[in-house]
Amino acid sequence: LQQNNLSAAGFVSAILDSGYAVHTASQDSLTTNAAQICAQLYNNEDSHPSVFAWAAGTLHAELCKEVAELSVEQHSLHFKATSTTVEQLEMTFMNQLAMMMQSVAPNLWNLISGLL
Repeated sequence: LQQNNLSAAGFVSAILDSGYAVHTASQDSLTTNAAQICAQLYNNEDSHPSVFAWAAGTLHAELCKEVAELSVEQHSLHFKATSTTVEQLEMTFMNQLAMMMQSVAPNLWNLISGLL
């Protein structure tokens, strides 16, 4: 890597972005082992803070997208707070919200489930 003035990150990016068939096995290896590579970096004392910050930022952005998608009117989760009864919310809305969240916002659903 040093002889070619490449960083590890630059090397990985070049492999992943390559259109050459000779790099297909390396691309498959990187993508198949991505979680393990991330876990190793996360568990490394020197890279832990930056990996954690990246993961938290990525999750934050993904959850924001999912919440925005849930609020789209086509998902029928809108209601009038002034005229909706507690019974209506408990009986219909909460079930509808749970089902919609599982399909439209699975990461948000998993986070909430994990916290409960």
